[in-house]
Amino acid sequence: MDDKTNKTNETNETNETNKSYTLAERAKNEKSIYLVEKAGRITEVNGKRKFYLQFDDSQILKYEKMMLSGSSCPYTLPMKFLSHDGITKVWYDFTGYIQLKEYIKSEYCNTLKLNDLEPTYKAIDIILKILQNLKEIEDYLILPYRISVNSDTVFINPSDVSILLAFYPNEAPELTLQKRIFNMLSKISSWYQNDEVVQYISRFQNTVYEKNLGLEGMISVLYAMKRELSYIYCNKSHLRKSIEITDTNTGITGIEDAKKDYKFEKCRHFGLGNKIKGSFLNILLKSIHVNRKHK
Repeated sequence: MDDKTNKTNETNETNETNKSYTLAERAKNEKSIYLVEKAGRITEVNGKRKFYLQFDDSQILKYEKMMLSGSSCPYTLPMKFLSHDGITKVWYDFTGYIQLKEYIKSEYCNTLKLNDLEPTYKAIDIILKILQNLKEIEDYLILPYRISVNSDTVFINPSDVSILLAFYPNEAPELTLQKRIFNMLSKISSWYQNDEVVQYISRFQNTVYEKNLGLEGMISVLYAMKRELSYIYCNKSHLRKSIEITDTNTGITGIEDAKKDYKFEKCRHFGLGNKIKGSFLNILLKSIHVNRKHK
């Protein structure tokens, strides 16, 4: 009887995952949002879309409330706290963001669309952003052992694919961070219903496990995978942009383009942020200019 019930539940969950619908339909039909073990009621307040959950006072520490209040932390949904009689009510502002599961269902359920949108590259990019948020949030004293690492708590902006996390107290403190990340990735992988996505996520997990990597190592592996995928797909949006511009001072064509290409490739493929200063680029450009004169 139990096995039959479990199979029925699994079938229903699979059917729900495969169901394709618009975001407008989702907004119309849903009044609650589900995070891990709780259901939050969605409300409209002051032109914002919010939902709230209730926790015991002891589940969220005092300094965490200070760090997470309002928009203090740029890696989490803005939060407000109201405590009374040992209960803390938490309001999350998710205006402009939807849960990752809803995003994947609305964007990737159409198999014809999969080939156009390169789901593997985008899936790896999303996972990278999630792990980067987990790492950066430590600067706000929100440590990995305190926060839930769960696919339910990942919110994404469909417009620019930016990621925010909903702070939820760690529901599985007995598990290591690595194990909790693996569990989250397995769930995300199942939502895509795409063999290549599954293969790359499995490969990532194997690499992390074999090398016993921490967050920094995981992020480095994901950057390497993004570089690999960008060359496999040869998508012009991932590679250098070719725009011919002539510098009015030197008369050299392509100098401005070289600057843009260099910055674009640096950010896209190597994840170096803004660490490389303009002085190095100037030396490179002068070298190009000298070589052209000698020719």
